[in-house]
Amino acid sequence: EFPGFSDVTFSPDGSLMAALSFGLHLFDAHTGELLAQYVDVQGNGVKFSPDGRLIVTYDEHCLRCDEDSSYQVGSARIWAVPGQ
Repeated sequence: EFPGFSDVTFSPDGSLMAALSFGLHLFDAHTGELLAQYVDVQGNGVKFSPDGRLIVTYDEHCLRCDEDSSYQVGSARIWAVPGQ
């Protein structure tokens, strides 16, 4: 776990780290340098695409079944990794 972040993930090649905490933050995983910051980000989950070129932020309950058996679809946003 990383204190202060609601979710953290690493790119498939391990070179980048994406973290959520009052926005999306993209770090160089080896040096810790902040590479990009997106402030208007909602959601509490983050993942890289399999090729490492995109970051997806999403609502933890992106698809769920409520008590009345209705399906609720949350939100997801896609971000391009700078320089990819």
